[in-house]
Amino acid sequence: MAEEILQGLYQRGVQEVLLGVFDGLPGLEEAFKAVYPKAHVQRCVVHKVRNTLRRVRKKDQFEMAEDLKLIYRSPNKKLHWRCFGSLSQNGSASTQEKSNLGPMSWMSSLHVWMIQAVFEV
Repeated sequence: MAEEILQGLYQRGVQEVLLGVFDGLPGLEEAFKAVYPKAHVQRCVVHKVRNTLRRVRKKDQFEMAEDLKLIYRSPNKKLHWRCFGSLSQNGSASTQEKSNLGPMSWMSSLHVWMIQAVFEV
């Protein structure tokens, strides 16, 4: 169904898409990549934050959310990596949880945040 809708968009003139942002609905990303194979795909930051915070103790969630904001709001690559590196090294009570939050998920979105920073200038 999703691929049919995307094919319809393609046939009506949307022939190039640079970025698809998804919430993790099964099959949607695959359908999107089938129609727009050159496009980048990213998990929605809101969903990514929610998924990350579920892995953190309740008492540490506010601190973790603030740390994550520093990462996804970084205006440049250097600051992004500095914030990302300090995420698991800040000495808080949740250091162990923070170091096991699927860093590849956050690192894979770096190029998207850099695109966003360019357009916000």
